[in-house]
Amino acid sequence: MGIHETSGIEDLTKVTAVTESARLNICIHGLHETGITTCAANKFASTLPNLDDSIQYMSHLQEIDILKDQI
Repeated sequence: MGIHETSGIEDLTKVTAVTESARLNICIHGLHETGITTCAANKFASTLPNLDDSIQYMSHLQEIDILKDQI
């Protein structure tokens, strides 16, 4: 589950609250994300008490990354 699948951090917060109340772990993952989205997902994941011990990010597959200086 990730930011894009839930339409943003606000809805992801709601979904993770449901998983926590159901005593389920959650794994944050991404697909075709920018570096900014990856940073937001990592920051969000650090607040989750029921975070699974794996997390996926895909920003390294992008041809360009707006977080890096472009020449």
